[in-house]
Amino acid sequence: MAASDRGDLWGAARLGSLTGMSGRQTHVNRSATRRLRSAALWALAATTLVATACTGSDDGSAAPVDAGSTLAPLVPSATTVPVTAAPATALPTTTSTTTTSTTIPPETTTTFPFVNQGAVVIVANAADVPGAATKFTQALAEYGFILLEPTNGAGPEEIIDVTRIYARPEAQAVADSVARVMGGIPVERMPTPAPITGATDGLGEATILVMLGKDLAGRPLPGPPAA
Repeated sequence: MAASDRGDLWGAARLGSLTGMSGRQTHVNRSATRRLRSAALWALAATTLVATACTGSDDGSAAPVDAGSTLAPLVPSATTVPVTAAPATALPTTTSTTTTSTTIPPETTTTFPFVNQGAVVIVANAADVPGAATKFTQALAEYGFILLEPTNGAGPEEIIDVTRIYARPEAQAVADSVARVMGGIPVERMPTPAPITGATDGLGEATILVMLGKDLAGRPLPGPPAA
């Protein structure tokens, strides 16, 4: 085959190949176009349906709602969660106890010297009780006092209800001891004249006079003094 003939055959073959490729490309393009158009139509139909549902009828009125249909709530309803209250816990009660300590000072005992010597005592019966002065004289003698024979009351103190003790100043210590064994009777200054038989002369050597009244007549002395 001549060279020119081979060249024509190659050219014809290449032209046919290009023509076939161009036909296939055109078929592919047409198929893609149809698919795009179909998708656009579906999108348009969906848009139209959504618009119709939102705006209702063409005249702008709201689309009627079927009374039997139930619209789903846009916002979920609130759910009430039961709250269980925690049991009340009783707080422990703290009792504060304040103890007040009171210190009682010890008793102070004043000790007086017991003096039974240095003075003479005489008892006068002013209770109108026979023998009362004699018994009282004996009771005082048991404590070591020096006593004279008893006598009787006279004048304004012939009979008295409450026993009295008279003493001269120099006999005060012994008179205080006599008063202690008689229960703490106060000691008074010796009057002049003395209210006994014979008045002041009836005292003799006595410097302490016990006028025994009805309160102590016939009763024992309280007892020996505390040491």
